[in-house]
Amino acid sequence: MIIVFVKRFHFNELESTQQKARELLEENKAAFFVVADKQTLGKGTKGRSWYSPQGGLYMTIVLELDFNILKQDIVSFSEESCLLIVETLKDFLVESFPNSNLDDLKVKPINDLYFKEAKLAGILLESINKNKNSFLLVGIGLNIKKNLEANLDKEIVSLEEILEDEDYRDLGLVDFSLKLSKLVNQSFSRLKY
Repeated sequence: MIIVFVKRFHFNELESTQQKARELLEENKAAFFVVADKQTLGKGTKGRSWYSPQGGLYMTIVLELDFNILKQDIVSFSEESCLLIVETLKDFLVESFPNSNLDDLKVKPINDLYFKEAKLAGILLESINKNKNSFLLVGIGLNIKKNLEANLDKEIVSLEEILEDEDYRDLGLVDFSLKLSKLVNQSFSRLKY
């Protein structure tokens, strides 16, 4: 199932792109994606919050699956999906920024992307289940700009800190988010369920 994204919803500030995607799904068909410059109540896994200040990429990609997730091994599906998306993000960053040395990017199973020992990105999957099929909400939080105000219990890093100046200057978030959304969709369509 490879879908061309026809709708992109951009907001300066949201409580959560996942929450907004659920609301928009009531009146829009998948696939679409929601992007916010800032989240005030960003979601992480296991009910944790995701620190989402101005200067990051916060998005939710909404995909329609041609099966019902509840009829699958949900644990296996979630783990495989999260790892696939984090690997896709990692590969996309390496390919998008060839001038930068991103050899130290690594996946921390099952849903985080690290650069050396600092967190760069996280993935959150949620589903909405219908009779025959499901909608998958793929949340991606990526640190873009260095944040000096963060007082977190873990070390974080941003693209601004790890990319060469030339690559960082050329980073256009609109084009970047569109390409990433399409790539996630293409990667996900290869999962066999």
